[in-house]
Amino acid sequence: MKYFGEIKAFNYEENTIVLKLDDIDIHESNLFKNNVGNYLGIDFDDKRVISYKQQRKVYALLNSIAKSFKTKLEDIKASLKQDFCKHNGHKMFSLSNCTVTTANDFIDYLVNFCLEWDVEFASRALDIAKGSYGWEINCLNNKKCCICGQKMQIAHVHAIGMGANRKKMVHIGYTVLPLCVKHHSLQHNIGIKTFLDRYLLTGVRIDEDLSRRLHLGRLRKKYEVHMGDPIEYTNGG
Repeated sequence: MKYFGEIKAFNYEENTIVLKLDDIDIHESNLFKNNVGNYLGIDFDDKRVISYKQQRKVYALLNSIAKSFKTKLEDIKASLKQDFCKHNGHKMFSLSNCTVTTANDFIDYLVNFCLEWDVEFASRALDIAKGSYGWEINCLNNKKCCICGQKMQIAHVHAIGMGANRKKMVHIGYTVLPLCVKHHSLQHNIGIKTFLDRYLLTGVRIDEDLSRRLHLGRLRKKYEVHMGDPIEYTNGG
């Protein structure tokens, strides 16, 4: 078992610590109570390797995946680490002492895996996924709404200019959001600034690679960017 918590106090004379544990239920509380006097190991975040917060994110996502696939946490963890290393050219690593960069890359991989395989996030895991750096672009890659996970439309942070053909225009340079019909409509109803602030979104700027993979219009040898008319940051935008 793996638990996380905050060190609240340390006694120098007895070398004892007071640890406030996160998210434990009554069964786990009784488990600790009944094991006073027994030994346990502690992995400490020394700031040079994977952080405590990163570990929490990884295990929250892994728990959601294990539950969705009805398998053991350790089994799915081993399998996903191997797949991650194989497809990203990483050496095998430990979640107790890998680098911060490896941890971030693995979190991004897990978020993308969850979206690709329609993993049902636990509430905490969903908050973690939405707060990760690659959430919006992973939703875009998997054609899912970044708010509710339904089938997406391409929502432009700037309006398309009059007369522009969305199917033929070049999207490179546009900032877009992957939104379902419902949330795309809401974006226009309340205004883009209000919408971005409400859901803590920033949008994804389309580059050549994304434009090709998502089939966003006709690609030409010389790329043009038509930003269109800016959406007013007011209600009814």
